[in-house]
Amino acid sequence: MRILVQRTLFVFLILSCAVPVRPQTSAATLDPSTVIGHPVRIEYLAIGGFRYDLDCSPLTGYKEFEDLIYPLNDFETTRFLKGSEASKDNSRILGLAGLLGVTVGMIGLLTAPSNEQTPFWISSIGGGLLWDISALLGSESEAAKFNCVQRYNRFADGKEQILPKTPQDEKSLLPVGPASVPTPVASSTPGPK
Repeated sequence: MRILVQRTLFVFLILSCAVPVRPQTSAATLDPSTVIGHPVRIEYLAIGGFRYDLDCSPLTGYKEFEDLIYPLNDFETTRFLKGSEASKDNSRILGLAGLLGVTVGMIGLLTAPSNEQTPFWISSIGGGLLWDISALLGSESEAAKFNCVQRYNRFADGKEQILPKTPQDEKSLLPVGPASVPTPVASSTPGPK
């Protein structure tokens, strides 16, 4: 009986870790020249926050957003996306540290005698504060991603123009025509005698 329960739990664990495969084409596999021109649809979900769709294909990872945004060669859109990614990473780190602090603190409060609970109170309160800070960083990340998608949609709707690629070096910005030497101009004012 015990082996049957272990095998059942093992199979359940394997099946719960499986990622569903979507047969739809994601934005990462599309040519950037064909992606630009299709606005990203934004939906607000009560539980999950914002959801972004491009041609009925959900954009979930930052790699898909990068493949969509970087061909625009727009500094502001790229800044929004990179800021969103950095805030999300910081949010996850602080969230895990906060969860760990709250967990250690609560376990200590439940198991330690009352005269030894002070460090566990500090750990619980500090973990809660870190958890709150991580929530603020997470909301900042979502706001930056939303602004990035809004700016992309301005490009897709034709309200903004795609900028040309930046030059590789400064010399390519110089004019290539023949060198011109200024000729001296005769002065009309009389000089000293």
